[in-house]
Amino acid sequence: MIYFHLVYYSDTYHSKHSSTHDHPNRGKIAVYSKKIGPDDIDSELKYKLSKIDYEDKKLFGPNSINLLVPKLIGSSENTFIGWFSDHQQWDEKFQCFNNRWTLCDKILFAQCQQNRIRSIFQFIPFKPNANIRHLYFSLRATAEQLVEQSNDAFYGLMALVQLVDGREHIVKLKFQYESEAWSLKSQDYYSDTKPIYSVTIMVACFGYSGIASFTDIRLSSNHAGLDPIFSSQDICSWCDYQSINHSLKTVGQMSEYLSKFNSIQPEIVSLKSLKQSSNDHSSSLVTYVSQVSMDRLTALERSLQTWTGPISIAIHISVKSSTEGILDWQRRYIFKKIGALNISTTESTIIFVPTLENDNYPINLLRNLAIKMCKTRYMLLVDVDFQPSPLLEMNFASFINNQHSDEKLKIAFVVPAFEYVETPNKYDPILKSKDELIQLVHREDPLLLPYRFTDSPESHSLTNYWKWYYTNEPYKVAANFNDKYEPFIIIEKTKDLPLFNEELINFGMDKVMYITELFSANYIFYVLDNVWIIHFPHRSTSYYKEYQQNLEQRLRNGAKRFQASGQIIQKYKIKLNECYRKPM
Repeated sequence: MIYFHLVYYSDTYHSKHSSTHDHPNRGKIAVYSKKIGPDDIDSELKYKLSKIDYEDKKLFGPNSINLLVPKLIGSSENTFIGWFSDHQQWDEKFQCFNNRWTLCDKILFAQCQQNRIRSIFQFIPFKPNANIRHLYFSLRATAEQLVEQSNDAFYGLMALVQLVDGREHIVKLKFQYESEAWSLKSQDYYSDTKPIYSVTIMVACFGYSGIASFTDIRLSSNHAGLDPIFSSQDICSWCDYQSINHSLKTVGQMSEYLSKFNSIQPEIVSLKSLKQSSNDHSSSLVTYVSQVSMDRLTALERSLQTWTGPISIAIHISVKSSTEGILDWQRRYIFKKIGALNISTTESTIIFVPTLENDNYPINLLRNLAIKMCKTRYMLLVDVDFQPSPLLEMNFASFINNQHSDEKLKIAFVVPAFEYVETPNKYDPILKSKDELIQLVHREDPLLLPYRFTDSPESHSLTNYWKWYYTNEPYKVAANFNDKYEPFIIIEKTKDLPLFNEELINFGMDKVMYITELFSANYIFYVLDNVWIIHFPHRSTSYYKEYQQNLEQRLRNGAKRFQASGQIIQKYKIKLNECYRKPM
C-alpha cells in the first residue's frame, strides 16, 4: 500500500527570525511504502534500518513524530488524553506567520502569578511491550512584559518520568526571561535500567507577573522516528491503560483499611461510652462524615454548633515514633473537644489515625475510614471547616420520607456551599433560614458568596446558585459531567459506593476525582433546596501552600490525577473518542 506524505518545512523558530528559507524538499511529495510483513522489506531497506543512528537529532529530535496530543481537554469531557488545566484555565490561540512554507502554530498562554503556579498537564502512558527507554523533550517559549517576583521564579516545562519499577525522575526545561523573542529549549532523557512506564508533562509559570506563551511542545522517542504511518497509539496505552497503583475500591471491599497504616494501628472510639447527650437516639438518618488534623479541632467544634446528629470523624495525630504512639495529653485534649459537642453519641464514632511526624497528610484514607465507621443510611461528606444549616438532617429526612425511591437509581444530593467574604465575628448569630442567607448574598456589599466563586467558578457552577435562590424544590444538575465540579454531598452508604482514591494525598484533586468517579458510576446529582453549608475562613495549611507554590509537588499531584482518571476510565469502561480510529 502506498502512502503519500507532503514534506513541509515547519521550523517555526527559524521562520520568525530569518527572512530566507532554503529547504531541499520544499514542496515535494515523498512516497512511503507501508511494511506489511518481513517479506515486504528488501535487503537494502534492512541494511538501512540496521544503520540508523538512534541518537541522530535530525531523526529523533524536532522533526520526529510528536507523541503529544494537541487538543485541550474540555471540562465536559471524561478523558485523560490531551492537555488538562486545573481550576485556573489556560487559553489557546493560533498564530500564522508571513511565510508560505510555515504552518500556523497553536500557542498556549497564561497570566503568570507571583504566589500561585499556573500549570497545564499531559499524561503519556506507554505499553509494556513498547520497551521505551529514550525520550526527547522540546518547546519554544516567549513572554510579554514578564517581571520576576520571586527567587524561585520559573517558566518552562517539567516532566515526571516514571519507570516500570516505580522509580521516578524529573526533567526540567527552564527559560530565562531576556526578551520577547521566541527561544527554544530541548533535552534528552535515557533510562539505562528499566523501561519507562509513563511521563507526565507540566508546562508552567510561577513567580512572575506577565504573560508566558508556549508553542511547538514536543515529546518524541527513538521508537517513533520519521515514519508518517506511525501513530502515538502504537506505543502509548491510553486505550488499554493498566495502572501500576492500587485499584479503586468500594465500601464492600474495605476490610483491609483497618489494618496497619504506617506500622501504627488506627484506634476506633465509640462515643456512646464516652458521654451521654440529650440528643441521643438510634433513629438518625444522616451522619456528619469528615476528617481533621488534631491542630484543627477548634474548627470542628465551631462547625458542629448547628449539628445534633451523629458524627464519624477520622482524626490525624502526629506521633514521634511507632512505639511511643498516641500520648495521654493528646487523648485528653481530643476527648475534651469532642465532649463539648451537642451531638448524638449513640451512633457516633471517632477514629484516631496516628502517623509519624513529617509524613504526608493521607486525606482520602482518613475519609474512607470515616465512611467505613458510619452507622446511618446516609452520610454528609464534608470538610470540617463547613457549618451545616440548622435542621439540615430534619429537612433532608422530610424530603426523603416523601419520595418514592427507586432502588436502582443512584443519587448524590448536593448541599449548596457558601463562604464568608470576611471572617465573621465569633459571636455573630447563626443564619436560621434560607431567606436570611439570600439577603447576605444579594446585599450591595455581600457578606456571603457561593463557595470559590472568584478563584474557581467551575468548582460549583453546576449547582446553579441562581436557580437555588428562587426554587422551593430539589432539582437535577443539568450537565452529565464536569471535570472541575466538586460539590459537598449527602449520599447513601451502600456496599457498592465508591471510595476516595487514597493515592491522592495532602491537597489537590482529592475530592474532585471522587465526584468524577460518581459521575462515571452513573450517579445522578440533585441539588437540595432548603439546606446549605457555610465555610469559615481559616489560615492556609502547609499542604495548600505546597500545592500552590511547589512545582515538583504540583507535578506529582498532576500525575496522580491522571492515573486516577485512567483507573476510573478503565473500571467503568468509558469509551474514549480517540480510541476508535476511523477506517482508512
